[in-house]
Amino acid sequence: MNSPSRRTVLGSAGVIGLGTHLLWSVPAHAAESPGEGPAFDTAPARSALNRLLPGHAGQFRLSLLDRSATVDRFRVTGTTGRIQVQATTPATLLMGVHWYLKYVCGAHLAWSGSQLDLPSRLPAPA
Repeated sequence: MNSPSRRTVLGSAGVIGLGTHLLWSVPAHAAESPGEGPAFDTAPARSALNRLLPGHAGQFRLSLLDRSATVDRFRVTGTTGRIQVQATTPATLLMGVHWYLKYVCGAHLAWSGSQLDLPSRLPAPA
């Protein structure tokens, strides 16, 4: 059996490389733009709060934030004992809660352990 020539091997590799490049360089088009995505349900985030902060979960109000921008974002507002967290996605909603707990309450949630020495009524965000 004859081995393929160097020219055949290099030519085949070039064709495969060109085909791969062309395949991956075609721009992808989403079915819908980020600003038109469906509204999400806050129930999973609420369940996570009930599980992680059973004594304080009721003080959080979770809601949607307008998805007109292409980036995820959250907003934390409210008064003492009534914290409003708004976000563009469920994950960002929980990120907003984490930010509030970390920077306003000085609390820490992590896989390795948590420091949740929280007052009975959560403080208003500054």
